[in-house]
Amino acid sequence: MTPPLYAGTILAFEDYQLKDGDKPRLRPDGSPDMGCRITLARDDLAAPFLQTLWAQSRPMLKAIAKAVKATGEEDVETGAHLTVTVTGMGPEDRYEAAYTRPEGD
Repeated sequence: MTPPLYAGTILAFEDYQLKDGDKPRLRPDGSPDMGCRITLARDDLAAPFLQTLWAQSRPMLKAIAKAVKATGEEDVETGAHLTVTVTGMGPEDRYEAAYTRPEGD
């Protein structure tokens, strides 16, 4: 089994517009091409460790969105647990994600 690329509790997240150099990147329909920066507290390491996940590829964003929607939510939440694993490399990278809502929700 492939170890997760990212795994931990979400401490913060922020959407941002992707850029090509200094120029904002747009989607074919003219809307902003967006990514999400997610700060995780890793829980799979011996010592506490913060890791930033720059989710910007369509396959990774789709995997995260699918995992979040499976819980009935529309967006990631602070305190939730997120795991992202690479399942294939090549012309189109492939990812799987698992998402658990915060305790008490």
